Amino acid sequence: MSTFLKKCSTFFQFPEESSVAHVDGLDLLTVNRQKSIIILTNAALYKFNIDNDNVSLESSHSILDLAKIFYREPNEIVLNFVDQKYHLQTTNSFTFANSILAQCSIIYFKINNIDLVVESLPENLITYKELTKRPILLLQTRFLAFAHHYKVKTIPSNVKVFKNWDRNPVSSITLESSTERIQNINAFTKAIAWDPNLFSLILKSFSPEHIVNFASQVVSNSIFLRALHLSNYRISSQNEFNFTLGPQCRFESINISNCITTFVFSVLNGFKNYKGKIKSISISNCALNNIDSLNLMNIIAEYPCFKHLTSFSLENASFEDIIPEKFENIFQMFTKIKEIYLNNINGDVSKHVKALLRHKNLNHIEIDKCTMKEATTMESSSENIVVLIIRDCILSQEALKGIAASILSKKRKKLCVFGLQGFMNSDQSLLYMNTLLEISPQPDIIEFDFHGFSIDQNSVNSFIEFLKTQTNLLYLGVRACFRKNTNVTLPLLADFIVKSRLSGIDISSDKLRGTPQSYVSFINSLTNCKSLTSISFMNTRLGDSGAQSIIKLAHELPSLEEISLDNIDLPSKTSFINLYSRLLEIASLRSIQTPKNDIQRLDLSNDSLPSLKKIITIKKDEFTKNIQCTNTSI
Repeated sequence: MSTFLKKCSTFFQFPEESSVAHVDGLDLLTVNRQKSIIILTNAALYKFNIDNDNVSLESSHSILDLAKIFYREPNEIVLNFVDQKYHLQTTNSFTFANSILAQCSIIYFKINNIDLVVESLPENLITYKELTKRPILLLQTRFLAFAHHYKVKTIPSNVKVFKNWDRNPVSSITLESSTERIQNINAFTKAIAWDPNLFSLILKSFSPEHIVNFASQVVSNSIFLRALHLSNYRISSQNEFNFTLGPQCRFESINISNCITTFVFSVLNGFKNYKGKIKSISISNCALNNIDSLNLMNIIAEYPCFKHLTSFSLENASFEDIIPEKFENIFQMFTKIKEIYLNNINGDVSKHVKALLRHKNLNHIEIDKCTMKEATTMESSSENIVVLIIRDCILSQEALKGIAASILSKKRKKLCVFGLQGFMNSDQSLLYMNTLLEISPQPDIIEFDFHGFSIDQNSVNSFIEFLKTQTNLLYLGVRACFRKNTNVTLPLLADFIVKSRLSGIDISSDKLRGTPQSYVSFINSLTNCKSLTSISFMNTRLGDSGAQSIIKLAHELPSLEEISLDNIDLPSKTSFINLYSRLLEIASLRSIQTPKNDIQRLDLSNDSLPSLKKIITIKKDEFTKNIQCTNTSI
C-alpha cells in the first residue's frame, strides 16, 4: 500500500497533503463499474482510477465543498459536494464516514453556522462533533482546503509561513512582500480570517497592486481578526481600498506606520462606507504636515465607523495649523474614547493637551517628545483622567504647573497615575520638583513613574518632599533615576519607602551603570517595609553579595508577589541557581521575570539546568495597577 500511496501522492495538489487521514478502496455504484479508490487527505478528497498498476486522477474536492454526508448501515455512503455526488459502498464505510467528519471538525473549528448536513439510517449513527482544543497545523490545513476550494496552486514558501506560525500560534502574524506571489489571494485571506487565535495581521512592503486587494479582502472576510497593521508603503496604488463588513466581522483596529501620506489617506478613505465599528487608529512615522494632520482630523470626524473610537495614537505629525478649539470639538464627538497618545508632534501642544484634560470620557493620556510651553491654567481636569504620562518633552515650568495643578486638584476625587519621564538634566529635575511643590498638591497620585529623571543630591530633598505629600501613593517607578551621589540619595529614598505604604517599587538602573554597594545597602534597608508586594532591581549589577541581600529581603517580606531581577552580574551558575532556588521557596511569590540577560551571559540552558525550567514556567507578569478597584475603595 505504501508504494501505491506514493503513486497517488504525486497527484496531490500540495506536498503537505501527504499526511493522509484515511485510505480505502471504494466501489462506485455506477453503470460502468470501474476499479477506483478514494483517498482523504487533511484538506481534500481525491478519486483515483486504477488500471492494473497505472493510477490516474479523476477528480478532487475540498472538504469545504462537502455539503452533505449520508450513511446507511451497514456499508453505504453518499457524499454531496457542490459540484459532484458520490454514492459509495465499502466494508469500512462507517470508519470512512467518521474520518471525513473528523476532518470537517478540524476545518470548521470555532466556525459557527456551517451548512454541512449529516444524516444516517438509523439516525445518529454518525455525528459532527465540535472540537474544544485547537487542532495541530490548523492554519496550514485551512489554507490547503481553501486553495482546493478556489482551485489554485501556491508556492511552498507560502505554506511554510503558516506551518511555522502553527508551531506557536500567537495572536499576530507578519507577512512580508514575498508572500504576495500567489495566484489567488482568496485562500490566503480566508485562512487568516478564520483563525481563532489570530487577532492581528501585519503586512509589510507588499507592492501597491497587491496590498489594496489583499488588505480589503482580509478585513471583509474576517471572523476573528481584529487588527490590521500596514507598514513600509512608499508608493501609492492606483486602486482604491474598499473595506466592507462581513456577516461575522469583528475587525476594529487599523495601524499605519512608515508610509507616505497619500497611502495613509487611501487606507482611511477605504473605510468611508464601512458599516462596522473602528475602535482604534494608530498612525506613526508617516510625516503628516499641517494640512495632512487637519485632513486626518476631518476624516475621523466625518466617517461614521470612526465615531466608536476608544484609542487614538498619532506620531510624527504637525499641529501648528490645528486650532485647539476645533481639536477639542472633534474629540468631544468621540463619546467612547479612552486613550490618546501623541508622539513627536510639531508645534506647541499645550492647549491641545488642556483640551484633552477636559474630555469627559478620556482616562489615559500620553504625551511623548512634544513641546508644551504655554501656561494651561484650569481648575481641574476631568474626573475620568486617571493616567497622564509626559515623556521626553520640551516642558516649561508654567505648562507643568498648570497640568499638575489640574491633576492634583482639590476638586478631583479619583486617584491617578502620573508620570514625568526622560528628563535627564539634574537642574531641570530640581526645577520640576520645586514646581510640583509650589502648587500645594493634593494626595491624588496612586502611581508615580519618574523613569529617566535625574535625581542627585541637589534634587533629592525636593523629590522626597513631594512624595511625602502623596499619602495615597502605592507604586513608585524610579528606573534609571539614581545615577549620581547614590550613597546620599538612596538612603533618603529607603527611609521614605520604609515609612510609606508603598506596595510596589521599581528602582532598576541603566544597563551600563549602577554602583553595587549603594544598591546593596539600599536593599538591606528595606527589610522592615512589610507592605511591599512588588520589587524590581533590573540592571543593578548587584553581584553575589547583592543576591544574598535580595534573598534575605524576599524572605522577610510577608506579602511579596512579584520580583524582577536581570543583568545583576551574578558571578557563576552556582550563584544563579542558589538565588532562584531560594526565591522559589517563597509561598507568596507568583511572578518572576525571566532573567534573559543573565541566562545568556552565564550560558545557561534548559538542558544543562533542569531547575531552570521551573523558573521559566513561572508566569511573567509586570506589577499590575488596579486603579478602578482602588478608586472604588477610597
